[in-house]
Amino acid sequence: MEIEKLNQKLQDLHIYEPKMPKRYKLLHNDITPAKIARTLHENIASMFLSSDEGSSFLKGQVTNDLGAWDGSSFSVERIGSPSFEVKNARMSMFIGIQSKPFFDYLQGRGKHAREIGFFAHFLVCYPESTMGTRFVANKQQSLPKLEALCARISEILMQDRLEIDAGRTTRQILTFSYEAKEAWINSRNKVEAELRPDGSLSDVKDAASKLANNAARVAALFHRIEGETGDISEETVIQAGIVCTYYLIEFIKLFSKKVQTQSVEDDSWDLDSAIETYFRNHPNENRMKKSALAQYGPSYFRKNRPRLDAAINMLQQKGIIHIFEENKSTCFSYNYRQSQYIKLTKRSLN
Repeated sequence: MEIEKLNQKLQDLHIYEPKMPKRYKLLHNDITPAKIARTLHENIASMFLSSDEGSSFLKGQVTNDLGAWDGSSFSVERIGSPSFEVKNARMSMFIGIQSKPFFDYLQGRGKHAREIGFFAHFLVCYPESTMGTRFVANKQQSLPKLEALCARISEILMQDRLEIDAGRTTRQILTFSYEAKEAWINSRNKVEAELRPDGSLSDVKDAASKLANNAARVAALFHRIEGETGDISEETVIQAGIVCTYYLIEFIKLFSKKVQTQSVEDDSWDLDSAIETYFRNHPNENRMKKSALAQYGPSYFRKNRPRLDAAINMLQQKGIIHIFEENKSTCFSYNYRQSQYIKLTKRSLN
């Protein structure tokens, strides 16, 4: 009898085996593909991979299974251990890497990564070096906007943690307003038209084809961070599109053969001179429409959109122009003093 009771207790334990509580861990760095899948299955299905040693990261095991980075559900089958399925996973990744190791990587395994569209999932940034201008001042640095953003993100993560601990089983679904959807579709179709063989984005089809999807995700992030309620607004979609276009231009700087045959630095100064002339001839204007560059900008920009966008992006990075949207038109203001200061500094160094 005693043995039968023990057997029954053992059977009950198997039937009512307690489930291991899910860990709330978002940040990861040195991790294998197998560990990624297991972690997403056993813990919360969200993960942020980060590495400021990008060379080692890209050469590691994480990028071996590049085809799995599409956000869809996937099954994992193992010999000697139970199989499982990862559903509704959310992953983000940050990779910081110096230019030379990155270009060396592109000559090897990076060719395959580009071919299957791995880099198109990223918001790529290739900023101009600030070496030689990083001067230190004996005063406390204040970054109130960055501090406010960090505080808001901490608030969102804390709320997320509380909801998970309370047993949340579904995610909030965000939708576009009718106007926002129209703006998104129009932007998406403009990009699509440039993917044809003679289009301005023909040699960066991988990143350009992901622009609309990335803009939708960024718009959702802006909506959440700003604490907006209801549908995502048209203004938010437009702002997200501007941000993602910046990163597409950065992608073009890195990968477009059309742009690499030109000097972006020289182009930016030609464009700067054209913009300066425009504002000198229009003293009462405080902004210039981007469309006006067709008339006032250098003629070689008119049939080379990537080259123009790269030059605009460089002027923006230098703080010479500020880009914004006004009445559904892309405009920019001009910082004459910044332009003159950079030119003076450049002449002094030469």
